[in-house]
Amino acid sequence: MAVVWGLIGSAVAESLNLYGMMRPTVETRGRWQWPWRDRRDRPIVLFAVALRMIVGTGLAAAAFSGGVATTAFSLFIFGVVGPLIIAKLFDQIRVLDSATPTPYEAAASARPGAAYGLTARLEPDERRVVEALSDGVSYDESQISSATLMPPSQVSAVLDRLVDRRLLRTEPAAPSVAEEPVNRRYRLELAHQPEEGQP
Repeated sequence: MAVVWGLIGSAVAESLNLYGMMRPTVETRGRWQWPWRDRRDRPIVLFAVALRMIVGTGLAAAAFSGGVATTAFSLFIFGVVGPLIIAKLFDQIRVLDSATPTPYEAAASARPGAAYGLTARLEPDERRVVEALSDGVSYDESQISSATLMPPSQVSAVLDRLVDRRLLRTEPAAPSVAEEPVNRRYRLELAHQPEEGQP
């Protein structure tokens, strides 16, 4: 019975995760989307979902065997927590294809010396935010806060400075429910930065 409750908890966690990946955004023009960008990614995404569900089920079974969790609710919670912990751990790992240049490499190849000039002008917290973002991709404040492991208030102040310096461009937020606060989105624009000494 422990395995069943762990599996149910893992399924709930994965359902919420998939909902977050499929919901409409500004980038999808308000349309729902599959959690993969290309059909070739589908088996990998489904494998990752199955793997996280197995981890959650295993965690619940191990907690039951060790006497840590004995009720259905506690086993359900262990099933929910397993995939969330795994997902959070992997969110902290930045995966970059070796063929894909970093934003700094792209800026440097477009104009030699531009990337070095940019990083030399940034404060440490600004550099941390810029390094966590991909050029041309839209992020909201919570995503930036998670990627940089900085508190939201600090991220907000850094984002305002980077917008003032024209390193980030703000975008309109996606339409949301009236009760939800509007969360602006930011897009890094390294390739469009002026050379040193230009306005």
